[in-house]
Amino acid sequence: MISLIIMVVWLGQFPQAHAEPIAIIVHPSNPVGSLSWGELARIYKGRDKKWKSGKPIVATNRPTDVEIRKKFYAYVLRAKPTQQFRPPGTPLPFKTRRLKSGKATKKFVSRIPNAIGYIHVRDVDKTVKVLRMGGYRPSETEYELK
Repeated sequence: MISLIIMVVWLGQFPQAHAEPIAIIVHPSNPVGSLSWGELARIYKGRDKKWKSGKPIVATNRPTDVEIRKKFYAYVLRAKPTQQFRPPGTPLPFKTRRLKSGKATKKFVSRIPNAIGYIHVRDVDKTVKVLRMGGYRPSETEYELK
């Protein structure tokens, strides 16, 4: 019995061993195919507000109590999911479009050409484009956001 408890505690030390990757998605017409993790963080902190084409970025987000947001904020933004970011030169917080589910995020991004969002890989389909992040796709073992 004690060995079973030790095994459960030990396995709990590795919660991401089988974690599902989180895909960063954009509209299929968006010419961007990859971003660095730093570029993604600048978008979600309100520092980069336009795509290289000059079009405004519409960043989507999830509710603060959702696990995918907690993981996204911890890894990408190095912040708590309740953190608000203020772009340089303004006291107002950066606003993202908050959506209730992965399905809603995918639907929104598939309809808004300048949108960006994050969803579980299982929710990806041909209506959105998955970006390479840090040079890797979510299907590759080196991909870091899980």
